[in-house]
Amino acid sequence: MADNKRPTPIPLATVGGFLGSGKTTLINHLLNQANGRRYVVFVNDFGAINIDLQLVETIEDDRISFSNGCVCCTLNDEFVGSVAEMSKRQDRPDAILIEASGVADPRALEASLSALEASNHVRLETALYIVDAGCFGQRDYAEVEMLIDHAATSDLVLLNKSDLVSEQALDGLLQEFSVAAPYAATLATVQSCVSPALLFGNSDRPTRPEAKAGPHRHPDYHHWHYSGRDPMTRDALVELTKILQQHFFRIKGIVQSAADPTIWLSLQVVGTRAVIGQLPQGFTGKDAVEIVGIGIGPKMRRVELDRSMAAFEETLKPTPALPAMFTGKT
Repeated sequence: MADNKRPTPIPLATVGGFLGSGKTTLINHLLNQANGRRYVVFVNDFGAINIDLQLVETIEDDRISFSNGCVCCTLNDEFVGSVAEMSKRQDRPDAILIEASGVADPRALEASLSALEASNHVRLETALYIVDAGCFGQRDYAEVEMLIDHAATSDLVLLNKSDLVSEQALDGLLQEFSVAAPYAATLATVQSCVSPALLFGNSDRPTRPEAKAGPHRHPDYHHWHYSGRDPMTRDALVELTKILQQHFFRIKGIVQSAADPTIWLSLQVVGTRAVIGQLPQGFTGKDAVEIVGIGIGPKMRRVELDRSMAAFEETLKPTPALPAMFTGKT
């Protein structure tokens, strides 16, 4: 009997940046250290990708397939159709990464991505923009304005090659981008090393380079998990999301609706962008509330978070009924 269940959208992330900023370095990490996950990467030029030939299974004009299940494709006019076809296949990828051209505006992809999201083929997880911190001070005014303009429309900005600038200069760049791109999280990196958990939010095994890689390391990030047995209203979930956005860059969750226990809500947050949706009919979770947060930085502001969560949970408690008034009559 055919399975008519609507497939879950494939997580998709985009990466943009000037030529030489570190986009292909990030792609190399993703393809060569997939750790069991199947990625499809769309790029403009195969020649820039440092491919491990031992992983290659087949090479075609517009596609390279790897023995670890990953695929690298050229970004062309058939992109939308290719992704739509992938989403329907039995061996569909775990996630898709699109490399925007080093000279093009990454927002040019918006129309295509909107069409794919509207058709439920993909779910846009993160718009990433990479800035070459070492060359930033050498850019002219027009280039700096373009960089900041593109970064301001992203969810996550990597100040890459941060090892090539002084600590004082890096602090200045972090401050500049926090003001110029207030809705994006800004992270300093070396050789574009960032955990897939920040891009796709669903990897429990972040890739880690071999020890010989030296400076290749993922920036610090932390995980947080919350579960509850009581369903929650949509309004309460909105308030909880506002609290968690102060602590985490990525948030994913499922919540049983208090208004209708047969309805389950999904929560997807990247930076300041939050989407609350409804899971397919018949879905049942283990607990009424399951939420995972991923934050950037060496440690979590745990005391502050616990205090905020305790105050939030107090608002969920039912208001005690007032005692019946004694009238004096028997």
